[in-house]
Amino acid sequence: MDETGDTGGSARQEGRAVERLGREIALLALLIAVCWAIPGLDRGSPRWPFDLAAVSFAVYGLAVFAYARAHRRAYEGTGDGPPQVVATLLAAMGVVLGLLTVVLLLLD
Repeated sequence: MDETGDTGGSARQEGRAVERLGREIALLALLIAVCWAIPGLDRGSPRWPFDLAAVSFAVYGLAVFAYARAHRRAYEGTGDGPPQVVATLLAAMGVVLGLLTVVLLLLD
């Protein structure tokens, strides 16, 4: 127990958040790789839809990192947290990008 009366719950919560972020980064890297690798297997298909999806995932990843940084500052008490609408928009973007990837892979 520290001077604030916390018994280590905050550290465990932060550790789980770091693990989730690591998994999300790995998934993001995998999706970007898929968007760039699949068109290379078939020289006859257009590559630009996959490039667009890969760039979209990269921008999405940057937005998620910015959101996580703002959320952490709020958690530490050094800033305001991001509005809930941002989390909702990021979740919706993730779903749309996931569906876009599925459609591109099915159409290729």
